[in-house]
Amino acid sequence: MRTKILEFRSLLACLAVLFLAAGTAFATFPGHNGLIAFQTQTAAGVQIYTVRPNGKDLQQITFLSGDAVAPAWSPNGRQIVFEHDAPGECANVAIMNADGNGLIEFPAPGVCEDDPSFTPDGTRIIFHRFDPATNDDAFWSMDLNGDNRQRIGLFGFDPNVSPNGKKISFVCCPNGTPDASALFTSNIDGSNLFQVTPFSFDVAVKQEARILLTAATWLSWELIDSKSEL
Repeated sequence: MRTKILEFRSLLACLAVLFLAAGTAFATFPGHNGLIAFQTQTAAGVQIYTVRPNGKDLQQITFLSGDAVAPAWSPNGRQIVFEHDAPGECANVAIMNADGNGLIEFPAPGVCEDDPSFTPDGTRIIFHRFDPATNDDAFWSMDLNGDNRQRIGLFGFDPNVSPNGKKISFVCCPNGTPDASALFTSNIDGSNLFQVTPFSFDVAVKQEARILLTAATWLSWELIDSKSEL
């Protein structure tokens, strides 16, 4: 474990040098920080809450059967996209207003869709999709109505689009080794796949340590995935 920590610190040091050389990096969605969206276990399954950074105004905003997980803010802070795991069903993507109203689900019968997040311009949702009938496992994108679906072609977990809209970062595992995973990036169309960390790091989740991208260089880590104008 200590070796992994030292390796991780070394990587961060290298990234810091690149950051200083390349200039200023910006958060995924520029603007002031507001409410934090998070998931927690309740008596009725996992549900989504919001709270201010000072711990005030805690509000439960989903009351769904099954689990509501993986909330992600829209760039303008007015909507949240998330994954709904209904009992006995494959996961589906859902979207709602920041207060939990206006809930819309995008069910795809027989298909599992999860890990959603917004593109930086707020016009599309990128997500992971698995079709058991065809064994097709890939990232897809769709508009905010669930239409105009486009297959990206890569597969993995927790896909997020870079601030300039040209790159995707995600977590994936090597062929034949499901017990290890690493950070990857690619172009928005799935081309130019690049492995950022070795599988020895065994990255499980990057939601709270997202690498920010420019056109050519990794610049810094985004430590807080929270934004709202409320």
